[in-house]
Amino acid sequence: MSRGHRKYERETIARADRAQACFTPDGHLESLRIAALKAQTGLDLNSMLPCPFCLNENTAQKFLVSTKKGISSSRAQCPSCGEGMLFRTLTRKWTAEVYAKWVFDYSHSGFWKKIQFETWKTRLAERGWAETFWDVYKQLKAENPREENYEDRMNRLGEEAVQQWQHNESEGNVPDAI
Repeated sequence: MSRGHRKYERETIARADRAQACFTPDGHLESLRIAALKAQTGLDLNSMLPCPFCLNENTAQKFLVSTKKGISSSRAQCPSCGEGMLFRTLTRKWTAEVYAKWVFDYSHSGFWKKIQFETWKTRLAERGWAETFWDVYKQLKAENPREENYEDRMNRLGEEAVQQWQHNESEGNVPDAI
């Protein structure tokens, strides 16, 4: 038997071992991959978690992402809106204040483009977070004015040039040829 064939057999057996099931402490059968994920993250897969993008609540198990190597312990994907996120973001203990800070920080990276605003706004109100969220968000926005983008800068410079020209024209300092 060749060395390559023995390696193939070992890998086949290892693949079959990973696909095995085991008993949980309460007596239910569970995939070894799910059991390993539970042990690694300490998360109950039946707990309800809100998606930070659409605020729809689902069980943690529905957010799991399957990869070539099994279930990802770092990535999650919402079954409702399809947005991907880190597992640590999904499992964060959200309050209206913490969520407002997270949304404000993420808004510079396109949060408002990723959500359906009307649905999100309704779910925010259903959670009872709307008033607190908007108060904190507006406060953060006032404290950290957004940097000027290229288009705004060009518009501002154009308006300043026109004002300078008008000022020079009123004083008679306009050059004859431009």
